[in-house]
Amino acid sequence: MRIHTSAREYLKAASDLVNHGWTDPIPPIVFLIGQSIELSLKAFLHGVGFTDSQLRKISHDIEEAFRVAKENGLEGHFNEEPDDLTIIRLINSAYKSKDLQYVKTGMKTRPALEPSLELARKLNLSLKDFCVKNKDWHA
Repeated sequence: MRIHTSAREYLKAASDLVNHGWTDPIPPIVFLIGQSIELSLKAFLHGVGFTDSQLRKISHDIEEAFRVAKENGLEGHFNEEPDDLTIIRLINSAYKSKDLQYVKTGMKTRPALEPSLELARKLNLSLKDFCVKNKDWHA
């Protein structure tokens, strides 16, 4: 449950920045969205029995976490939309390489903020009941 709550906190920070008109520079906002998605997925995986060690092996690869979560029943809690994987791939490209924190110069393809925020919101909200139900599980 703590992991899920952290995901919601990163999402709120990203939403607050966008709601206050701060959309440039975009890397900090996309980082917060990516962090929220990663933590939501890892909260789910922890809830289905993944240990901390297993979660560390996934590292910060949100595309891999999404794939593994789907293999372990995510679809029973989250209805994937056609563009969700595309958004995850766009975020993941910069997120796992740390390019959102240590930005390198050059042309970048970044995801649109509103669809990215919506995906993070939908994922976090759809897993809330699951995380509450499984909050006492410990590896």
